[in-house]
Order: sequence, then C-alpha cells, then structure tokens
Amino acid sequence: MATSPRVNRRHLLRSRLTAHAVVILVFWPLLTIVSATVEARLVPYVAKPWLLAAAGSTVGVFLLLPDFLLIGFGLLVLSVLIFSWLGRGRGDRVVPFRRLCLEPLSMAVAIYCGACVWYPTLLSHATMVVFWTLPSAAVLGLFLFVGFYLVYDVAPRGRRLRLAFVLVALGAVMPAISMVVTAARTSGRPSEMVLLGLDSISQTDDVGALREFVASQDGAWYERAVAPGLLTNAVWASVMTMKPVREHGVFQTFQSFPAGDARLVENARAAGFYTVSVFSDQLTCAIGSQAGFDEDRSSPIGWRQLALTIVQNSSVFLPLFRPIAAQIPWSAVPVNHAGTFTYDLDRELRGILMSGATDRRTFVAAHLTYLHMAAYPSVRDLSWYELSRVARARAGSLRDRTFWWQDMDEPTDPIPLHRWKLARLQQAITTAVTGTRFVENGGQLLVFSDHGDRVGLTSKTFRDARYHHVVLASIGLPDDGVERPRSLADIGSLLGLAPASASDPVVAFADLPESLWPKLAATAQLRWSGQIAPDPGLLGLIFKDLQSYRPWVPSGSPDASQAASSR
Repeated sequence: MATSPRVNRRHLLRSRLTAHAVVILVFWPLLTIVSATVEARLVPYVAKPWLLAAAGSTVGVFLLLPDFLLIGFGLLVLSVLIFSWLGRGRGDRVVPFRRLCLEPLSMAVAIYCGACVWYPTLLSHATMVVFWTLPSAAVLGLFLFVGFYLVYDVAPRGRRLRLAFVLVALGAVMPAISMVVTAARTSGRPSEMVLLGLDSISQTDDVGALREFVASQDGAWYERAVAPGLLTNAVWASVMTMKPVREHGVFQTFQSFPAGDARLVENARAAGFYTVSVFSDQLTCAIGSQAGFDEDRSSPIGWRQLALTIVQNSSVFLPLFRPIAAQIPWSAVPVNHAGTFTYDLDRELRGILMSGATDRRTFVAAHLTYLHMAAYPSVRDLSWYELSRVARARAGSLRDRTFWWQDMDEPTDPIPLHRWKLARLQQAITTAVTGTRFVENGGQLLVFSDHGDRVGLTSKTFRDARYHHVVLASIGLPDDGVERPRSLADIGSLLGLAPASASDPVVAFADLPESLWPKLAATAQLRWSGQIAPDPGLLGLIFKDLQSYRPWVPSGSPDASQAASSR
C-alpha cells in the first residue's frame, strides 16, 4: 500500500531534524574542540603538548555547554525552517541522509563567509594555515565557491537561486546585527568615581590625543609618574595595598593578591562607595576577583580566560550570536568577552563609566588589556585604504600578535597594530567619556597605565624610561603636584581615598632567569577556579634578585646613581 504524502512529509521532517541536530549539536562542538586544539598550539610563551591542548579545549567546551546548547538550538530551528521551505522534499522520492546533513553545513559556510567580511581575522585561524599564503580576498572567494556548490547540491532545481539569496543575506546580515546589538547595549547610571588602568603604555609613546583630551577637561597630567613594578600583577597590587612591591611581595605573573590587604577597596567602602571591579582580562592578574570588591564584573581567571576565548573563537558562532542572546543562564563568560573576535572596546568603556548603583555612590576599578590581547580590528573600525590592504594581504598576516609581549610591528603587516591600537584606545576613551556625559554628571576619573610596552625588557634594560615612565592623569579630581615624581602607589591619595602621601617613586623588577622558566611553568598548579599557582619556593628564589631603581630623586633622597639597585 502506498504511503501518503503527509506521512512522507512527517518522515522527511523527522529525518531533517535528526540530521541537522547531529551536525549542529554534536559535530559543531566536536569540530570546535579540534579547531581550538590546533589554535592553542600557537599560543606563545609555553609549548603545549597536543594532549594538554586537547584537554584544555574539551574543558572549555564543557564550561560553555549552556552557550552551545542555547545558540545551537536557535541555529537548529533556523536551519530546519529554511530548508523545509527551500530544500529538497516535495517531488523527491528519497532524500539521502548525507544530503540532509549538508544543509546546515551550507548555512554555516554562508554565515562564516559573512563573519569573515566583518571580522577578517577569522581567515587567519590556525586551522586555515594551508591558506595563509593566499590573499585574504582569494580565501574568502574560495569559501564562497564552496558555499554555492553546497547550495547546488542540497537544493532542487528551481529553488537554488532563492536558497542562495537567502543564505547570502543571512551571512551578510547576521554578523551585522550582532555587531549593532553589541555596540548598542549599555545601560545603567554614571559611576561617581572610576579608576581606569590601561595596559602597556608609557609617556614615551604617542599619547598626545589622550593628553589633549585631559587638558580639554581641565584635568591633571602627572608629568613624572613612576610604575612601582613592570608587570600588571605587581602594579595593581601596589595600587590596592598602597605599598611598594618589596613590601607586598607580588612581583611575578599569576601570583595571587594577598588576602585582606586591599586597603583601597576598604577605604572606598568606608567612604560610602559601593565597589565594582571590571577587569576585562584576568589571565595573568586576577585582582578584580580577589581583592574583595562588592561586585565583580570581571572576566574568568587564569587558564579559564585563555581556554574560553580560544574555544569561542574556534566555534565562530558563539561570539557572533551571544550578543543577540544577551546573558545566557549559567554561562561561564560575559557577553562582551575580551579576547573574542567580536570584542567591542567602546561598549566595554561605556559599561565601566555607567556601572553606577541605583541607591549609592559607586567606585569602579577597571583594567583594559586591549593593547596586549588579541583584538584585530573589525571592518567598521578600518578606513577604505586599510580595508584594501587587508583584502590584498596574506590571510595569515591578519592575526593580532600583541598578546606576545616581545612582538613588534613588521613592514609586511597590512596594519601596524601596535600604533593603530594605541590611537584607537585613546579615541575610544575620549568618545566614551564625552558620549556618556561622565564629567558633566559630576564623575571623577583617574586614568593610569601599569607599565610600558615590554619589548626588550631585561634586568639590564628595566631602567629605561619607556618601561616605567607611565601615564597618570585625572579628571574632576584635585590637582596634587603634577610636576613632582609620583608613584602609582599614591593613587589612593590622589583619589581622596587615603591621607595625602608621597611614596618613594621607585620601580622594582626581578628578571625571570631563562633556565627557571620551564621549571616554573611545569610546577605551576592549575586550579578549577582558573588560577595558575606558581611554586612559592621558586618565586622566593626569584624575589631575592629583586632590583630597584629610582628614576627621579625626591628632595632629600640619596642620589639616584647611588640608589640604582638594591637587594
């Protein structure tokens, strides 16, 4: 007896649902693990065995399971609707399961091509290494060809053109919607006081735009600011404890903040402030989560930050669709996650300035690692000239290498990222402060950089001003001796949250011997919280070689040449 057309349609729908679910909910996460494993092998600093890279990628997918499920179900519904309308079915006696599996794949290729148009850095992923020597426009054209071939295979004659049009529109529009939603979503009220830390800038860099903006707001620019240390961990520990590095003992990457010593947070709370931390990247410095703030809006800690950004970027679709889905329940990452290819610096800055509580004054401490993390510019951030260079450049050159602290711009780079990102950061700060009317609403802002760009930093070169002569400026706060040397350990007093003080403007640094680095990495403990705990015994050996340098001599102090180093 012949089967009715209605039964055939039901059978086809069940088969299509099964095929699309297998591809989206099973194959996609597995492919992400493979892709993230390959990408993790290219992360600088430490050589990662394949097994460790695969384990980290698998854990990252597990932690992001709520995101994979919610976004996966959304993609599943979308693909089934599109191909139930324009795919094979009516008039086909049999639709092979293989062809049904190719349907969501064709949709994925379309969205990926659209994402590459808006975010060219996707073409430089490690899994694309075989295409790295080709022009980026050629690689994109190759994927478009693959997408059209899939459309020809999965759609019947008469619907191929319509399906191609729908998928092209989907690929072009969805990333654009995600970008617009990401840029638009900022709510809250202005914070009363904001302490904004910037990574890897010194006054020897081109910071003229920021300096002019501070002057236009009648702010204070401290001419001779000195970083107490040359690692983010060390500097922020000095800011929080109001002590030099030699006293609080935090001098190396990944060290935990000393419990119960966050004097700045305690003083802010005693002054009636609700305290909020927004540390956008806590890979090496977890003070935002460890210093006892009333509210922690920071990124994941340590290895979690690294693993979760690699997994998200390798998945492609999580960073694209998470802004549309907003905050996903039980998600391990914030919506605008630093290190993902969709990270929006403008939204981050607006969120920092607009973190005010509704019923009390708010003090916000924030740290941006924008100059020292993977944040390749999107198309909307580039000029037409820069876009033409990106289109002609090798696909492999579209990687943001600034995560590697010894990296420098190369003549072959389509965009000189170090200079470009420095200018972009200054422009973003200016736009955020003026756009939120932060100063007009009575907000007080103190901006500082933790240290300069550390290219070439050693125990023999750390006295160079480009490492320790940092940015320190305030808007809406009293001017307190902008000409005299000031240590960043005095930030509490400059904010009015501590008695007036003038700490010794000394910079401390302990160079990690090359022979100890492999042992320090091998003995570090990886905790489930994300914290990377170095061996305290090895840290003690390094701390013994802590050197100090006084760039400027305060009145009554010994001559700098006599105090250049101490043990």
